[in-house]
Amino acid sequence: MSVYEQIITDSLQKIIEKEKEKRFIGVPYNINFDEKEGGVSISLSLDVYPDVVVINNDRESSTLSVIATDV
Repeated sequence: MSVYEQIITDSLQKIIEKEKEKRFIGVPYNINFDEKEGGVSISLSLDVYPDVVVINNDRESSTLSVIATDV
């Protein structure tokens, strides 16, 4: 099992170096090991932050009216 963990760690480091523009979230999950023809295929899921497009700057400032607190 430690060999698989090392393979996953090394592979994730290569992905992070290759995909520098992406920001990954959390830790890998749904890790599956599939033995085929004398070898092992490892698959996993890893989430990334979504791409966000800012349409305007309306969110940067807002004004609130004073609320009357007189009783």
